Amino acid sequence: MAVLWAGQISNRMGALTGNGFFVHQAMVYLFNRFGGFTFGPVRKLCDAVGISQDEFLVEVMAKVRMDNKRGYVACTDCTKSVDQLVQSRPGRMLKCDDPNAAIRYLTMVDESSQIEMLERAWAGEFDKVAVLGSAGTIEFVNVDEATRADADAEVLAEKIRDLVWLLFHKDNANTRMRRSRKAGNRMLS
Repeated sequence: MAVLWAGQISNRMGALTGNGFFVHQAMVYLFNRFGGFTFGPVRKLCDAVGISQDEFLVEVMAKVRMDNKRGYVACTDCTKSVDQLVQSRPGRMLKCDDPNAAIRYLTMVDESSQIEMLERAWAGEFDKVAVLGSAGTIEFVNVDEATRADADAEVLAEKIRDLVWLLFHKDNANTRMRRSRKAGNRMLS
């Protein structure tokens, strides 16, 4: 779930958009077909033992504030937390300006974003699986509405892999172009 939430937060920040965001979420939703992690069972347990959404949020955020990643970042703002976020495509981590954090690809995040993700999870918004749509496209459907047949899982995985491959090579080409421009500018100076 945290991977989905990090993807959502990265998307909101504008760091992970378009196909990069879609593929990032698709990898987790494919994993969910095989037992992965959905929030439904946690919600059912909370309901069964009488833990409200507000109580749940208070307890989870108390644990987040104790996360050991905070020790690597000068995070003195009590309204922020530390997370690992994605930039442009799966596998490319977002770095922040803090030199200690950048080594570990950590970023400061407003706790309000994390709380929003927990609220959305509580509502079941992320309890989805990836399926192969009728047009052969990757779609995300509610876990309770999907059949988890393994028949199309390999095709889905191949489609996701191909999209990741394209994004990776496009990203590498852009990186080489930026480096080439920088080198050219240094030669002109």
